[in-house]
Amino acid sequence: MNANAKQMVSKLISDFIAAINARDAKTAESFLAPSFKLTFPGPTEFTAVAPFLEWASGRYRSAEYSYDGFDLVGAEDGMLLVYSSGSLDGELVNGEKFKGIRYCD
Repeated sequence: MNANAKQMVSKLISDFIAAINARDAKTAESFLAPSFKLTFPGPTEFTAVAPFLEWASGRYRSAEYSYDGFDLVGAEDGMLLVYSSGSLDGELVNGEKFKGIRYCD
């Protein structure tokens, strides 16, 4: 993948995360394949953005991503899988602050 394509994909990912942070489920879902899954420990899975946002609202007052990078993987069916890694800072609903939580989405 050339540098322009990687830059475009990075912008799409950033726009997706911005929609999540703005709690805009409709816009966030416009970036995702129909078969997407959000999977969290527990096991907790979501196949739609609105239920995920509802679940997250009971956990976080705020959350801010810092990106270390994006990994792009071509799938056999022609889809592009994108992994974002970095850290998360924010505040839980009980007021407890957290910083430097590693993630891979």
